[in-house]
Amino acid sequence: MASTPAIAPSLTVPERPGVEQAGGQGTSRDDFLKLLVAQMSHQDPLQPETGTAFLAQLAQLAQTEQAQNQTALLKQIQGQLAATASGQAVGLVGHEVTARMSSVLLDGQGAPPLQFTLDKPAASATLIIRDSKGNVVRTLRTGPLQGGVQTQMWDGRSDSGAVLPSGGYRFDVGAVDTAGAPVGARPEVKGAVTGVSFESGEPELVIGVGPGAVRVKLGDVALVSK
Repeated sequence: MASTPAIAPSLTVPERPGVEQAGGQGTSRDDFLKLLVAQMSHQDPLQPETGTAFLAQLAQLAQTEQAQNQTALLKQIQGQLAATASGQAVGLVGHEVTARMSSVLLDGQGAPPLQFTLDKPAASATLIIRDSKGNVVRTLRTGPLQGGVQTQMWDGRSDSGAVLPSGGYRFDVGAVDTAGAPVGARPEVKGAVTGVSFESGEPELVIGVGPGAVRVKLGDVALVSK
């Protein structure tokens, strides 16, 4: 069975300050020209702009136009990368993947299952769930487990039983054998890609079916197996 690492392009393009954005309040080249013409038409004839000031204004105009051109190009590249990522995600349907899964999202519709991998059988495993600030909100303990992929259900509540607010959470996992020695454990999910979701605005792989299905980002995929 051949295995190849998955590489996904980043879809985030930084915005340029001072450049007109869609729906924003930046100054466009046409706006700059109108301001420049208005300023020149209202200058005192006895005290016209110096050559140096005029050249500085022209330099600002050139910089504004260059920034706009760069932004348009970056948006074009962003669209191309998004199309590439979507095609890559769809192409993974039916493949076996291994993906990091240390983060989970509570969306108010129930908590997703927590999945991790054990290198060998363990007497018990402990999962520690933290909120976005790093505070421990829940500790889950299991009984004896076989090696391989494991699934631990979580009800989305804290240790005190309170329903936790929607948002992102992270979890760590540790395990020991019958002698109390550590067992290798990693928060990750392995399985066949059954579909692709675009609900979050970017492609996410759906692994598994039914209530136990999970979604992972392309950037979290560590291994693809055919």
